[in-house]
This record gives sequence, C-alpha cells and structure tokens, in this order.
Amino acid sequence: MLNSCETQKKNNIFTKGTVNFRSSTLERHVSHHDHVDALRADAMQGEFERAVRKALNEKEEAVLVGLKAVYWAAKEQLPMLKYESLMSLLAQLQFPHVAQLAYGKNATYTSDVTANDMLDSIATVIRNEIDNKLLKSPFVSLFIDESSNVAVHKKLAIYGRVLDPQTFEPSHFITNARLEYATGKAISEKVKTIIEEKGLKLGKVMGLGRDGANVMTGTGEGVTGHFLTGHFLRENPMMINIHCMAHRLALVSSQAGASVLERIPGDTTGIYYYMKASASRTDRLQTVQKLLIEPVLKVREIHEIRWLAVYQAVEMVYRSLDSLLTFFRNETFGKGKGFYNKLIQHDFVGATYLLMDVMSIISKLCLVFQKDLDVSMVEVHVDRCFAELQKLKEGKLGRSTYLDKLKSDITKDSQGKMMFKGNYPLKGNNNIDSIKKIIDKIVENLNTRFPKEESNIVYAFGVLGFGQSPSYLQVT
Repeated sequence: MLNSCETQKKNNIFTKGTVNFRSSTLERHVSHHDHVDALRADAMQGEFERAVRKALNEKEEAVLVGLKAVYWAAKEQLPMLKYESLMSLLAQLQFPHVAQLAYGKNATYTSDVTANDMLDSIATVIRNEIDNKLLKSPFVSLFIDESSNVAVHKKLAIYGRVLDPQTFEPSHFITNARLEYATGKAISEKVKTIIEEKGLKLGKVMGLGRDGANVMTGTGEGVTGHFLTGHFLRENPMMINIHCMAHRLALVSSQAGASVLERIPGDTTGIYYYMKASASRTDRLQTVQKLLIEPVLKVREIHEIRWLAVYQAVEMVYRSLDSLLTFFRNETFGKGKGFYNKLIQHDFVGATYLLMDVMSIISKLCLVFQKDLDVSMVEVHVDRCFAELQKLKEGKLGRSTYLDKLKSDITKDSQGKMMFKGNYPLKGNNNIDSIKKIIDKIVENLNTRFPKEESNIVYAFGVLGFGQSPSYLQVT
C-alpha cells in the first residue's frame, strides 16, 4: 500500500515517515485522494507497459515473418523483387502478424529494398557464425576454385572445413570474391587477405583442396612467377595439398586422347544441337520412338568434365539408337544424312555399347567422390574400379554386359553383310578388340591421375581409423 505512494512520489505522512499506524489512520489514508491516485497510476502504468510489450511483440513477430519470407526466397533462388508480391499474398491469406509489419500508410516494409536489407542482416549473422567456427577450430582446411560469372568477371570461390565435434556440417562457404588476376600470386594474396580479415592466419591452414589448373599446381615460382601451391608452402610447409578427387576423375574423360572415345561425346553433342535447332525434328523423333516402342527421350547435351552427364547422354543414345537410325536415314537434310553415316559405323555402335558398361563402373566411382569422402579410402575405390574394368575387358565381370548384348544385336544377312538389329547395314570393320582399347585408355588415364607414389601421404591417414570411429566421423 505504501509502496504505491512512494513509487508515485506522493507527499503525505506515510511517505515522509510516521510512527502512527493506528487502524483509523490507515483507513483514512486508504480513502485519501493521494493514495487512490497512486493506485490508479500504478494500474495505468502496468496496462501501458503491457500494451507496449504486446505492440513490440507483434512488431517482432511481423519482422520475423518478413525475415523468414526473405530467407525462403533466397533458398529458392528467387529474386528479391518477388518479395513484395509474396508478402501481399501472405496478407491476402490473413497470415498472422503480416499486417503489423506496416507503420502507417507509407512505411509498409514490403519493398525489395527492405528485402535486400533483411538479406544482408541474415547473411551477416550466418557469416559471423562461420567466422567464429573458423577461429575456434584448432586447424582449418580450405577449398578454392576459380571461375567466371555471367558478366565474365573472374571469381574465386572459397570453402572452409573445420574441426567441430558439435556438428555434422564441417564444411562451410566462406566467400565468392572478385579476382583481378588469375595468377598463383594474385590468388594466394587474395586468399590471405580474406582469411586475415577474419582473424585467421595461414599457419593454421593445414589442408588445401584445389583443381588441377596449372596456376594451382607446382611448388616453384614458375616462368611467370606464380604457382599457388608454392606460395602457400613457402609460408606454411606443413600444409597438405590435395587435387580434388572428383576433378581428377573428370579429367580422365576429358583427356581420353585421340580415339573413338572422343568421337562419341562429339557426335552426341552434334546430334543434340541438330535436334535443338528444330522443334519439328524433335517431334518427328519422338513419333519414331513411339512407333518403335522405345522410350520417348530427349537427346542430352554432354559436358565433357562431368562423367554423370556423359553417362546420361550416352545412355539416351543407346536406348534410342534404333529410333535415331530410322530418323536420320529418312532425313533429307544433308547434315541429317551425315549423322546417319556416323551412327551406322560399327565402331560407333560398338563403342556406345562398351561405354554403357564402362560408364556404369566409372559413374559409381564418381558418385563416391561426390560424397563426404574419407581421402584415405580413395585408393580402395580406385583399385576396385581398376579391377572391374580389367574384368570387363577380359569378359570375366560375372554378369551380363552390354557387350554381350551387342553380339546378339549384330547379325549377318544372306549376303554376309553385318546388320544392326536386322535393319541397318553396318559400315566399317567388326573389330571388338580395337573398341576395347577404350578401356586401356581409361585405365591409363586413371593411373596418371591417381598415381600411387604421389598419394602415400594422403592414403596413410587411413591408419588413424577416422572412417571407423563415430566420434571422428563428425570432423573428417
């Protein structure tokens, strides 16, 4: 009772101090206007505080809805120009708290400018969390790769990997920085600037993952000055450099050498652009596929450094080869006739069947490398791939292969001519051994890209047993 009068700074005998606490005195004070006003003021203040808290909570909830909408749009790779229409939709659906985002009639906070500000705030929070993880980790590994954006500006993508037993996400995106020059020296200086701005020293970086570009490899200074690995190793000799395993495997296909293996992707890419140039050609091909009861598939473009893309494109040719031959045989356009003459070659048909066998083996290795792989297990997977390819070449794979099916799909007519599926006379020599040289070329490239003598240090990490210990699985 007396606290209210003191809180409201009333001037009466109880706030000044008294020893008179008789019942009659207390009763008179309760009904006194000073005390009544003090109680009323307390109540009004409490209601005001609750009203303010409610309003602030509603505003906070509204801002949270806006932040979630921006985060969702960014994750779905939608432009922030769509933020306003998204918030308008949420308002029409009477989504809770959306209406409270506006302040008056003009400040609606639903423009793309607001969305970009929110996106910057979200990015800052995420960036700070990643920076803290980098600083707390006793050691760090970096993954770097250079590329060009749509504006043809050189960019340097940097990922970091930390030792953090509290999370199953040890890899984090650090930045995608603009790069003025693509020399080893320029890249090393850019990387050092970026990590030092985060308080991270190069001596703490124990691993460097990179591709096989000339500017990235080599420990010397080179003719022009500048190998990235050399610059880093001179400052931190303990750093372990690893050429990306998936990139190595991609180079196996793109550098296969002058053989029929080069023709398949080239011819398939030519067919892709031939079909792409005309909707009527695509429609006619699909009509043929339906008549021959083959899968209605589109011709795919081949990306030479992607094994899975090559496999998918070659698989399409294999599954629709009968339809493609029928389609191109009836083409009147000279280029279409040219494709027929290429497809009907015996080595093209044989190589297509063989590649279906080879790529099913290589693609399994590719999928392994795309995962969070323990580098000490690379040798095991590569050796397994070698063994399967060798068995395929010797015909000892232990299962039915596409090469086996090729023998039944190629027959001889009454005049002794080689026919594919009984309808198409094959051109060229029937020399399966020459086609099998594809396997030798791939094995040669695999040996070049995964040399045992250069991988002993990396593979030796297997002795630590990281792959078997659950506690280490979180940080490998």
